[in-house]
Amino acid sequence: MKKAITVLALLAAFAAAAGAAPTAPNVGYVLIQGLAMYTDSNAKLTWLEALTVGDAVTPLGRTAKFRVDGKDTEYIRIRATDGKEGWVLPPYVATKASLAVVKVDQSVVYAEPRDVKVTSRFVTGMTVVAVLQDGSGGGFAKIQGYDRVQKRLFTDATYVSLDDLTMADTDVNAAILYTVAVTSDTPAVKASLLKVAMTKYGDSLFLPQIQAAAGVAAPRATTPASGAWVVGYDNVNLRAAPDEKNGQVIGRLMKGTRVEVSEMTRDTYTVAGSTAAWYHLVDPDGWVFGASLTPDQ
Repeated sequence: MKKAITVLALLAAFAAAAGAAPTAPNVGYVLIQGLAMYTDSNAKLTWLEALTVGDAVTPLGRTAKFRVDGKDTEYIRIRATDGKEGWVLPPYVATKASLAVVKVDQSVVYAEPRDVKVTSRFVTGMTVVAVLQDGSGGGFAKIQGYDRVQKRLFTDATYVSLDDLTMADTDVNAAILYTVAVTSDTPAVKASLLKVAMTKYGDSLFLPQIQAAAGVAAPRATTPASGAWVVGYDNVNLRAAPDEKNGQVIGRLMKGTRVEVSEMTRDTYTVAGSTAAWYHLVDPDGWVFGASLTPDQ
């Protein structure tokens, strides 16, 4: 029986995989979240554990065929980061490669590393892929990976533009945590992993997607402002952030209250039919929707 995967176990596995040497010849990378690793007994496979996307594993140079669902299927033997050995399906482990992430919404697939060999296929954004050493070059990356959105495995002659990928550690780590989180069936695991991704990798290109998955609104851009204003209504909400849905109400202001502002949102927003910017007050400290304020004459 499969055992439940705890948040701590996932984080421990992720930490063990992160930072592995990307070009070591004896290192392979797991390309699909939850890849099943099996042990064998009397020519039969028994589930051992699930591997995490991005895990660095050691291929042991052994292959074997096992009878699965009425047909002979080839497996390779690997050693996982926890030291356990077992059998996995070979297409989901890449060797002699570096991890990368698709950074555009859809990365067009080429049949050959030439512009004229464009296909109608694509790889979905935030897919963790392996850039293979053999075949990459000239502005193209030969990749291997599993697109969980399309449920499609990319192998063999799959090329994408190198400009469509990021290999920055912070992006790769963030994308791995995101992938593990959004494929989890346990809300607590999902929330914890997304929180780690936002905390540790807040400078990642993928922060907006991670925030959206976590239900956290992206910060709104602001610009300095100054001047005195007067509250135009009673019980105007003073919020901790310039957002009518995610900004916690921290106080209320009465009509006629004179306030000083220090900054405002660059964009305007529509709340209850009125469109205005949000203003940050000096005292009391908080944000007020601009439709509730009038300039002090």
